[in-house]
Amino acid sequence: MARLAKSTVRSIVMHALEKFGKSQADRSELCGGDKFDLDLVVSGKIGNQKVEEACHGTLSVGHDGTRNSSNGIAPAKLVAFLVNANPKTAKKRAEQLREFAKNGKIGEKITADQEAQADGLIKLFNQTVSNPVKGSVSFSVAKAAA
Repeated sequence: MARLAKSTVRSIVMHALEKFGKSQADRSELCGGDKFDLDLVVSGKIGNQKVEEACHGTLSVGHDGTRNSSNGIAPAKLVAFLVNANPKTAKKRAEQLREFAKNGKIGEKITADQEAQADGLIKLFNQTVSNPVKGSVSFSVAKAAA
């Protein structure tokens, strides 16, 4: 094997560490808000060529938090279900909905009770759930001493 350029050696080492690290790193071992100053040296061989790469910097762990997600049915699927619930009236219902959209109002009389029941059902379809998320892990390289 021909002698590798320093930039190629660095790339090989970093790719190997990245792939190895993905299978070895366990985020649950780190606490949100932690910071670690690192001064590492990786040494070894690529083929017969000796290599040594230094790594200086700070590993920072973001604070854990929550992320909201919507837990519901897409409105298009709900309307499709309602329109097609009775195949005999599906075309008529679809046309009525087009007219409602065009006119900006509903032509049929809807009672306050019917509207309240519908509102309650819509709220069931549009629930928001909070999910815990781990803070991100970042690494900032230390500036070289002048």
